[in-house]
Amino acid sequence: MFNDEVLFTNSTTADGNMGLQFGTEQDVLLNRRRFLEKHRINPKNFCLMQCDHGEQIIVVNNDNVLAS
Repeated sequence: MFNDEVLFTNSTTADGNMGLQFGTEQDVLLNRRRFLEKHRINPKNFCLMQCDHGEQIIVVNNDNVLAS
């Protein structure tokens, strides 16, 4: 279904807090950066989205990802 360029992974408690609603922005961004580095993910090839329990499915691609 997916090629070798797609990685599915989850953070664990050992990776630290990943949510801005639970910690300082500085700590969260550091934890996220370490997580990406651990999995050899270039931050430019990473997107973060908020999931919601619902019926709508949104495809995330280059046409609708905001550049930072």
